[in-house]
Amino acid sequence: NISKASPRFDTDDIRRDKARNHRHRLTQISEFETEAEQALLAAIEQEARARGSHLSQVDTFDFQALGFYEKNGYELFGILEDCPTIGHKRYYLKKKLVHY
Repeated sequence: NISKASPRFDTDDIRRDKARNHRHRLTQISEFETEAEQALLAAIEQEARARGSHLSQVDTFDFQALGFYEKNGYELFGILEDCPTIGHKRYYLKKKLVHY
């Protein structure tokens, strides 16, 4: 007579696995979006060069894309405090498109 032990069903393990899988999917989506955004920005910069532009200027808020632009070679040159509302900042960035 062989007795089979019932499998242990741990709901905490299942919840942790689901959370881990969800974070993994979000990371994949985030990486894809970043790659797509970088490709779009590079295409825009290339078109600007083709049209004779030598400088790109962008602005963003503290709750938006400051890190993205900095990672893509943009240099911060100005900050407007309390914009668009009190406690927030608007950042102005630039990037040389043509190196002399």
